[in-house]
Order: sequence, then C-alpha cells, then structure tokens
Amino acid sequence: MPSSEYFAGHFDGEGCVYMKPHNKGYRLIVAVCACHYPVLVAYQQTFSGSIRPRLDGARNKPMWEWYLHTQPKCLSFLTAIELYSLEKREQIHIALAWLHQRLALPKRTRVPDSFISFGHECDKQLRILKRQPFTQPESTPVAPQTAVESRLL
Repeated sequence: MPSSEYFAGHFDGEGCVYMKPHNKGYRLIVAVCACHYPVLVAYQQTFSGSIRPRLDGARNKPMWEWYLHTQPKCLSFLTAIELYSLEKREQIHIALAWLHQRLALPKRTRVPDSFISFGHECDKQLRILKRQPFTQPESTPVAPQTAVESRLL
C-alpha cells in the first residue's frame, strides 16, 4: 500500500479540496481525479470513500474520481497527508480548521450563523488558493536549462 508521503504528493498534483453549499451551510469535499484506476482504488482501500466515473466529454481516456465528503473521513485523510503536502498545504489547513470547528458543534442541530459565515470565508479562501499558481520558493535552486529546452523557448 502506498505511504502517506505518496498520497500527499499525488494529491498535490491530482487532488482538490473544496466546499459545496449544503443545507444552508457547507459540505467539505476531498477528491482526486485520475485515468489510472488502481491508484484510486489504493485511496479507497486506505481512506475509504467512493469512486465514480468522471464524465468529461473532450477526454480520450476514461477518467475516474475518488472522493470523500463525510467529515470524519475527510479529517482522517487530510491529517494523514498534511505534513507531507507542499502545493496544497494552505488549502489543507483551511479545510482542517473548518472540520475541527464543525466537529466540535453538536450534531443534528442548526449551526450558528457565525459558523456559516466562517464556512463562507473558508470557501472563498479555498477558491482563491485554487486559482493561484504554485511558485517555487526563492531559496530552492532552479536547474539550468538544457540545450533542448533552450531551443524550444
């Protein structure tokens, strides 16, 4: 079975964490899309969740999506990969903050307006982060261009 480090790296490249309006509040969803079905089966075997076909009309290869939407399962998955994620670490922190607050509230009761506002702010921040390109830290050296790469530019 792949390690948490593997899942974090794969999730950084192919996964997403987002919030969806649900019953006058929000639902957190964690998902990974891939053409290679066995990778998604590994997610499912390790973290539970569901796999469904992803219907993108322009694709030549079939796509699949593994996803979680129950709060305890999202918490378990995001906690497992949090330390190893690079690209999506900020998104994971926002999702974990929302999950911890949500799980602290009583079940089956109306959530307070302040928590709904917090969910709205988390959703907004996740959308902003999703649109930002990943930038390489300045302290990390960049490999010099090869002759082939320089001819392509």
